[in-house]
Amino acid sequence: MNRLIFSLAVTFAFTPAFAEPVTPDRIKQLPATDQPAWEAYMQRSQAAAKADQAAIDAEIAANGLDKPLKAPSGGDFKLKLKPDDAWYAGAKT
Repeated sequence: MNRLIFSLAVTFAFTPAFAEPVTPDRIKQLPATDQPAWEAYMQRSQAAAKADQAAIDAEIAANGLDKPLKAPSGGDFKLKLKPDDAWYAGAKT
């Protein structure tokens, strides 16, 4: 059992937590039948990123700022170990 736990720990320690980013070069390495869907995804993703940046730039300009403000600290956010219905119905949720 200890060997299994050790093996899993070593495996996860050296395994990336996230997938590799989607890039045009990686899309070109896919089978030709899969490429159009990924190219469309990439176009949608880039368009969404541009729209997000445009919204941020407009908000900055509308408030006469040079750069965005840092978000205020929200403190620590923790849920109860076993929240019940009353907790979810409360004003804090």
